[in-house]
Amino acid sequence: MPDPVCCAGLVRAQSGKIFFSNCANKSADGKSAPRNHLTVRCSVDDCKTWSSGVEIERFAGYSDVAVSPDGKWVFCFYEKRTLKGNDFFIKGLYLAKIDINNFRKRGLNNE
Repeated sequence: MPDPVCCAGLVRAQSGKIFFSNCANKSADGKSAPRNHLTVRCSVDDCKTWSSGVEIERFAGYSDVAVSPDGKWVFCFYEKRTLKGNDFFIKGLYLAKIDINNFRKRGLNNE
């Protein structure tokens, strides 16, 4: 999956689904890319295919992901970044709460 050099998150829910968070951005030349498009994806077949995902934040950084004990929510804890001039700065730490049904509405692909 596309990824700049960045920390990502991975968790397996009790249902067996696997959730992955990362900045889904890569450069055209294969070199380091900006940490953009923080996305959470879901796999229902042990990581062979992934959902197209839910984009959480355009400018982000490190992230981690968890599933609620009742299996209804996916949480993504992440660094939000802001652009000032030509440089990025960490704005703060944020928590996104995603309804697990959002992943069922998206198709699977082999990215």
